[in-house]
Amino acid sequence: MTTHRFAHGWVLLALLTLLGLLLAGCASAERHSDRELPGAERVYALVNAHLIPIAVPGVVAHQTLIVAQGRIQAIGSADQIQIPPKAEVIDLRGRYVLPGFVDMHVHLADERDLLLFLRHGVTTVRNMAAYPWWTTLLGSVDPLVLRQKVKAGELLGPDIFTCGPMLEGEPAQNLLTRVIDTPAQAEAAVREIANAGYDCVKVYNHLGKPAFEAVIRAAWLHDLPVMGHVPYDLGLDGALKAGMRTIEHLNPYIDNFA
Repeated sequence: MTTHRFAHGWVLLALLTLLGLLLAGCASAERHSDRELPGAERVYALVNAHLIPIAVPGVVAHQTLIVAQGRIQAIGSADQIQIPPKAEVIDLRGRYVLPGFVDMHVHLADERDLLLFLRHGVTTVRNMAAYPWWTTLLGSVDPLVLRQKVKAGELLGPDIFTCGPMLEGEPAQNLLTRVIDTPAQAEAAVREIANAGYDCVKVYNHLGKPAFEAVIRAAWLHDLPVMGHVPYDLGLDGALKAGMRTIEHLNPYIDNFA
């Protein structure tokens, strides 16, 4: 009986201690709420920055930028821009601000690559292929997972625009491609790419003409651009006439003009 009362006392003491910590935490949060805003609500004032714009040539010196909710809300000289009272002021004296770069051809290999892009000013990447599921067992990354984590704020990284699996014919260039032999297979592959949430369809070297044309038609129905290598059966002119959005690498150019 004594043991029971003793144990009960410790439980009560633990509960009271936890309640005290919670109340103290709430009081502390109230005291600091004005200056410890969540990331999405924070406001930054970048002052004394040299701005390199897109619309006009040259450098615009001594500019103030107000950043909130992940976007630049205002730009101007110090006498034009009023700094919000809760803004965190960052002095960029002697430094430059310019629009983020877009890397138009990458193959994401590691989650750690994302920070390297940001460190070099790349804020958007176009990932040119998703690899087969078995490559994740070897350490490859799923671009759709990375894209979602970046959007959700779980990872720091550039915006990710990604193609689906590489659609290839016979003989396959490598084991990383998906072999398509018929128009029906091509339509099914594009449908799977669209349903998975990829942003583009990538075609490869040995895709046959009937399958390629089926890819183009199916991609148009799903509002997806087709890009990648020019299939040898098409040639450069055929690929352009069919509506390929972008062409990667130069081997079809050489064959076209040889």
